[in-house]
Amino acid sequence: ELNAPSPKSAPTRSPDYRWMAFVAGTDTEQTLWLVDPAGKAFRAEELSGRLSAPTWSPDSKRVYVVARDETGTRLVEVARNNLVVRPLHLAPLPLGLELASVTVSPDGTSLLAVADRSGRRVEEAEPVPGGQLFLGRFGPDGVISWSQRQLAPGLGRVFSPIWVDPVTIAFVAETDNKDDLGKLWTIKSDGWDPTAVLNDSEVAIGDLGNRLAVDPTGRSLVVSARSTNGASLWMINRQDKSVSYLTLPTSNTFDSDPSFASR
Repeated sequence: ELNAPSPKSAPTRSPDYRWMAFVAGTDTEQTLWLVDPAGKAFRAEELSGRLSAPTWSPDSKRVYVVARDETGTRLVEVARNNLVVRPLHLAPLPLGLELASVTVSPDGTSLLAVADRSGRRVEEAEPVPGGQLFLGRFGPDGVISWSQRQLAPGLGRVFSPIWVDPVTIAFVAETDNKDDLGKLWTIKSDGWDPTAVLNDSEVAIGDLGNRLAVDPTGRSLVVSARSTNGASLWMINRQDKSVSYLTLPTSNTFDSDPSFASR
């Protein structure tokens, strides 16, 4: 058991599979923790606020999070070896949008960003931020520039964008239609060729959760889903679109939807 405050959320493995980063706390009183290969947890003392899920640099030496508090929104870097926190440059997003979360690309030169209108109240029922999806050029000192157009326009509110491989992005999208249970999509990193991973006429897996993961090979995606039988984790093969349970649903567990992070 990790010696860190609860609740814990967004556990994210480093690319070398030896370290883990996670967020502890609720609302605006969240902190970032790192876990070493021996299982010991360390807190980044200089960082607090409302934190996004962490994302790692390709060399597993740095962690990036979006921190929001009364002073504004910041993109920060946390060094793994000494937990020093360094604010990064953040180019203004188009349309005056505010950064909510980021995911660094496998080569470290780009990042995906979920952005929302400034001042939008984030509901406690929406711990994973959603919004419009943008691609940014990323350098040692921060975000150099953003794509002027959002990726995947018209598909709805985007949640948990992840890099399936260096040129493919996956995400969950929800429209404003009250009957829409959310859809799982892939898209090229240049914004072209949005493809539904599962069509409505194929296997129905219930109401998709808004957190998404991918296996290290990029062949299978993992999502949570809710049905009348409860919450469960599903694995979807991208090639043959086969679907299988990772966990079986248990009745009356709508308040304990499984939580996980990519890779």
